[in-house]
Amino acid sequence: MNMDYGGKKMKKPKIFIMLCVLAFVIFLLVYPGRVVPEALFDDFYCRDMIVRQITQHLKLKNAKMPEDQLQLTANTLYEASREHDVDYRLVLAIMEAESNYDHDAVSTRGARGIMQIRPILAEFLSKDVGITFTDEEDLHEPDYNIKLGVYYLSWLNNRGFDDAKHMIHAYNVGHNRAREERSKNPSPNTRYVKEVLRQYQNNLSSFPEL
Repeated sequence: MNMDYGGKKMKKPKIFIMLCVLAFVIFLLVYPGRVVPEALFDDFYCRDMIVRQITQHLKLKNAKMPEDQLQLTANTLYEASREHDVDYRLVLAIMEAESNYDHDAVSTRGARGIMQIRPILAEFLSKDVGITFTDEEDLHEPDYNIKLGVYYLSWLNNRGFDDAKHMIHAYNVGHNRAREERSKNPSPNTRYVKEVLRQYQNNLSSFPEL
C-alpha cells in the first residue's frame, strides 16, 4: 500500500541498508562461490531486522507483554502487514493512539485490545481474516487483535479510504460514519488524525519499508 504523505517518498534509513549489505557480505564470505537466493536475503536478513526493530520499539513504549510475547507480536505485525499490503509503520502509529500498546485496554464504547477493535467489527471481519471469533475476550490477545486491525485497514483502503487522512479517520470513527461525513468534510483533520499522522511521520523516518 503506497501511502500519500505530503507528496514525499520516504527512504529507508541508512543504518538499515548498511546492515543488510553487511549481512550479504558475511554470507558471501561464509559460503564463497554460492549464488545468494534473493528470497533468502530479503526474507531472512531484512525481515529479521525489521521484526527486531518492532520488538525494540514495543519495549521502549512499555508495551505490557512478556518478552516472548513482544517478539511474537512483532512477527504477527510484520506478517499481517505484508500479507495485506499495509504499512506497518502506520499500524504502530494507530496502536499508540488507540491503546498506547496496552492489550488489556477497553474503551467507553466497548472497543478492546491493542488496536481497539469492537466485538461487532471483529465478528464482521473474522471470517474474511480466517480466524474464529468466540467472544470479546479474544480481542485482548495481541496477535488476534492485530490480524483484525491490519485487515480492517486494508479493507478500508479497498473501499475508497485510500489516503492516510481518510483511512485513519475511518478507522477511528467507523467506515459508515466516515463515509457520511465525507461530503461535508473532504479532508478530516481531527485531533486523532493529527496525532496518528505525527507519529506515522516519526515512524517513517525511524523504520524501513517492507
